[in-house]
Amino acid sequence: MLNIIEFCESSAFLNKSLWPWQKIILKAFYNLGLNKSERKKVLQDLPIDSDYENYSLVSQFISKLDNELDELVVILGRRGGQTMLGQIIDYYELYRILEMANPLEYFKLEENDIMTILHTSASERSSINDSILQHDGSEILKIPYFANKIESKNIQQIKFNSNLEFAHYHFHAAMMNDNLNIVAAIVEEMFGFGIFIGKDGRDQYPYDFYQKLKTKVQKFGGRVVCLSNAGVKGDDIHKIYCDAFLNPKALVVQLPTYVANPNFRGE
Repeated sequence: MLNIIEFCESSAFLNKSLWPWQKIILKAFYNLGLNKSERKKVLQDLPIDSDYENYSLVSQFISKLDNELDELVVILGRRGGQTMLGQIIDYYELYRILEMANPLEYFKLEENDIMTILHTSASERSSINDSILQHDGSEILKIPYFANKIESKNIQQIKFNSNLEFAHYHFHAAMMNDNLNIVAAIVEEMFGFGIFIGKDGRDQYPYDFYQKLKTKVQKFGGRVVCLSNAGVKGDDIHKIYCDAFLNPKALVVQLPTYVANPNFRGE
C-alpha cells in the first residue's frame, strides 16, 4: 500500500505537487518521519514562544513526531490550503480502507454495517460538496481506482463496494444521525459552526459537536481532522486547540497564510 505522500504524487491517484508545509503536516500525521530540511523548516516557521502552559507550538510538534496520532488540528489563514489538505486526507482514508483485506473486521463491525468517511462543514454547499460529490466531472470520479469501485452516488454520498461510503453532511445533520459508523472524519470551516439545538432540546456548541464526533470516530480507532481559521482566546476553536495541544495523540499546527502557501503574495 502507498503511503500518503506516494499517493498524492502518484499519477495513478492524485498526481499533486504538495506545498512544503502540506507535505510536513501529512508526513507528521501519518508518522512517516521528517527529513533534515523539513525539521529545519518546522523550527524556522513555528513560533518558539510559549502558547500554552510553557509548551510552545514548535516543541509540541517536534515532541509528537514519533507518536501514533489520531487527531489533527490545523489553523490556517484564508487561502492557506486547508481545503486541499482535507481533500487529500479524504481520498487517502478511502484508499487505505479499500486496501484493507477485511475492513469490517478491523473496525469491529458486523457484516451488513456501513462504514462512513465523513466530511462535514458549516456550509450546505462547501467546496468539498461542489468539487467532489456534485457532478461526474469531479476529481474522485476521474481516478480509475475509485471509479471502478463505486456502487452508487448522489450529491451527498458516494457508496463503494466493501460497505464503505464517503459522505458530506452539514454538521447539524451529521450530529442528528446516531446510526453512522464514522471511521474517519474531516471537519472543515470549524470557525463558521454556530449553535444548534440537539436532540435533547438543549443548545449544542461547536466544541460539543467536535467532542461527540471525536468520540464516535475514535471508538473505531479512526482519525479526526479539524480545519479552521483562527478564533479568539476562550472560544470553541481555542478550546479544541488547547485540548489537542496537550494530547500526545493529537498534532496541532497554526500558520499564517504567507507561510503555509508559498504562492501567496498578499491581497
